[in-house]
Parts: sequence; C-alpha cells; structure tokens
Amino acid sequence: MEAQENIRNSRAALKLVRMAIEQTCPAGVLPSEEAVLLLFATGASLDRTSE
Repeated sequence: MEAQENIRNSRAALKLVRMAIEQTCPAGVLPSEEAVLLLFATGASLDRTSE
C-alpha cells in the first residue's frame, strides 16, 4: 500500500512542477502528459484507475 501512496504523491508533485513550468515558460515547451507517459512509464505506472 505504501508504494501506491508514494506513486500518487510523486505524480501530484510532478503535476505541481509541470504547472509551474507551464505558467512561466513559453507555450509548447513541455510535451503532453500522455506523450511523457508513453515514453517513460512502466506497465505498473500506466494503471491510472487509482486516481
């Protein structure tokens, strides 16, 4: 259970970082969240039903 909580906390932290970058940088600097997931996510982290 702790691992799932760590994943949720990490994802929430990354969303905050992404939001800060999007507010301060020009549009198009970051790839979409879906593109990042396709490039870097493992099978376990693709399970988004817990959100």
